[in-house]
Amino acid sequence: MVRKFLDIRPSNLTANGVVSYKSGQPIIRFEISEQDAFLMGSSVRICGELSVTRNGVDPVADTDDLEIDSRSGIFGMVDTVTITSIKTKQTIETIRHYNRMMSSYLPVASSNEDLIGHLSQTALTLPADEASRQGVVRQFKTNGNEFCVYLPTGLLQNGSPIPLSSDTIGGISIEISLAPPSSFLFVSSASGAVAKGLSNADYSLKNLKLVCEVEDMTSENKVSSKVNGFEYQ
Repeated sequence: MVRKFLDIRPSNLTANGVVSYKSGQPIIRFEISEQDAFLMGSSVRICGELSVTRNGVDPVADTDDLEIDSRSGIFGMVDTVTITSIKTKQTIETIRHYNRMMSSYLPVASSNEDLIGHLSQTALTLPADEASRQGVVRQFKTNGNEFCVYLPTGLLQNGSPIPLSSDTIGGISIEISLAPPSSFLFVSSASGAVAKGLSNADYSLKNLKLVCEVEDMTSENKVSSKVNGFEYQ
């Protein structure tokens, strides 16, 4: 069986390629088209670059107490994940308050070593707030802070290949709704965001893409997937 690696850009990408809640683009949509292949759900990764600013333009100063949830990292910006069939438009799975779910999931599934090692590179997580402020929020770079994260969902983490053929799902659409800046960014000082001049703090994403792995169907497993269907958590 032949396996292929796909690199997919958002289907609703803006003209400048920058996605921001405040700019009126709170939804990111990726479409994995209908094809005679199985999607390896555990291989799905969302990649991009995160930039945090004081007001949409200026970088965060070293004296600013602006931060994100250090243990949730990039997952803190995701409000809802919805997976639908491209062919039938039916919703397969929806997870609301995804950031809150991940704040409970990550401490159970990851150790401090994970948060400071592999996940700190892929999901921008760190085990301490000050480390997150210095390593993520205050690191204003030309290309932003790169991330490449998996999406724990019942469908994608099921462990079984997901059929994309016209006889089954007919391709899937993965829609990510971003959380407002006030839910992702916060000021730790007692004086508050207004007093610190951070009430307009914002975050933005660019160079977004979805990478995944698909496996071509054979005549035998194509018939089997059509007859038996599939189950997921």
